[in-house]
Amino acid sequence: MDNYPNSARPNYPRVTQILDATMSEEKRLKLTKWEQTLNAKFGNETAKNYRENAADMGTVFHKAIEDYFTQNIEPVFIENEQTTRWAKAFPRLRIMKKQFFSLEAEVWSDKHQYIGHSDCFAWDNDRLIVADWKTSAKFKRREWIDDHFIQGAAYALAGYECGVIPVLPHEIHIYIFQPTRCQLFSESFNAELASQWLNRLKQYKTMTPPAIV
Repeated sequence: MDNYPNSARPNYPRVTQILDATMSEEKRLKLTKWEQTLNAKFGNETAKNYRENAADMGTVFHKAIEDYFTQNIEPVFIENEQTTRWAKAFPRLRIMKKQFFSLEAEVWSDKHQYIGHSDCFAWDNDRLIVADWKTSAKFKRREWIDDHFIQGAAYALAGYECGVIPVLPHEIHIYIFQPTRCQLFSESFNAELASQWLNRLKQYKTMTPPAIV
């Protein structure tokens, strides 16, 4: 189990781990077909390197945002794709930098026994939002990112329960940072989203033994 060994709750499963394990069969099939297409086009090893490189670029971009928010350091990337991605993201990041409340915070729920790391909690005037950052090479449609909002709901509930944030967030904002554009999807955090997350968590717990606290 890939948890956080140095965290406050090292034996709790991660939010992303739970969502991956409880992914719908339709979505899992689409992911499998995408991987098969990459394998057929580039070969297994090259396709594997492509997926790993994409994940690495996402990690680097997240770290660049953290450095900009906390140290006011603007990144210099080697890859042109990352440079143009930053240029498209920067206008939104500059605004959020002025009002972020918490960054890369570890959040957990003892009540429901799970843990995660939220990209950002930020104020929008007097409204608290959960902001989650995703890097992508392609345009996204709202119907493709249901799990991103469920992930945001998980962070909202845990962040409030463990005291990282003073109130439950009002909205969830999903940023999709692409080399050619920055997409923003936003929805109110509500009982329905919270229920969707708790149902996925319940499903996960039927698949795995309980955590050792």
